[in-house]
Amino acid sequence: MTQSLNRLLERQILKALAEGKLYGVEGEGKSLPDRSGEAFTDMATAVAVRIMAEAGTLPEEFKIKKLLEAAKQS
Repeated sequence: MTQSLNRLLERQILKALAEGKLYGVEGEGKSLPDRSGEAFTDMATAVAVRIMAEAGTLPEEFKIKKLLEAAKQS
């Protein structure tokens, strides 16, 4: 990200904190989920997959991939 975008985001976060908008939100006080696997995925795909996962509906290939990974670890 560019420096100006980083500064803008930081100001928005500080403003929301000052207004109390970041208190009582879901997940407050918990660590952020590991999304390092999304690093090499375009943002639109990553967001779509996250929304589907949170809704409990993932495409079949994602379920198969999880099964394969579990089988490799056992």
